[in-house]
Amino acid sequence: MTAARLAAVQALYQQALSGASLAEVKAQFLEHYAGSDLDGDRLVPPDEAHWLMVLDGVETYAWQLDQAVDAAIHAAQPDRKLENMEILLRLILRCGAFEVLHKVVEKPIVVNDYVNVAKAFYQLKEPAWVNAVLDKL
Repeated sequence: MTAARLAAVQALYQQALSGASLAEVKAQFLEHYAGSDLDGDRLVPPDEAHWLMVLDGVETYAWQLDQAVDAAIHAAQPDRKLENMEILLRLILRCGAFEVLHKVVEKPIVVNDYVNVAKAFYQLKEPAWVNAVLDKL
């Protein structure tokens, strides 16, 4: 499931940067991502059903997810807002929030996996921030 979570964040990031529809991104992503090589490392194909569930859930509930994440952020740090965070961090939080709030898998597993996704892109405080926010939900 970790590969599906990472792939969901990456696909949503691709969508945000390209402006393509989610359907277009899904098709391109599955064609080019699953089982491909990146810098000599073979990428683990994501669990497609889980990947699609997260993508579709985030698209369907984006507004509600952002409200829940923003409330959790505000509880931890009142002067900080989700809308002021960079897009990648917002997407990690949005995907994690979908899984936590919709009880897809046990919360500790979801939180741990999205912290690890954050660690794939960030070195400093962002993984701890993801942990704190998702734990508040």
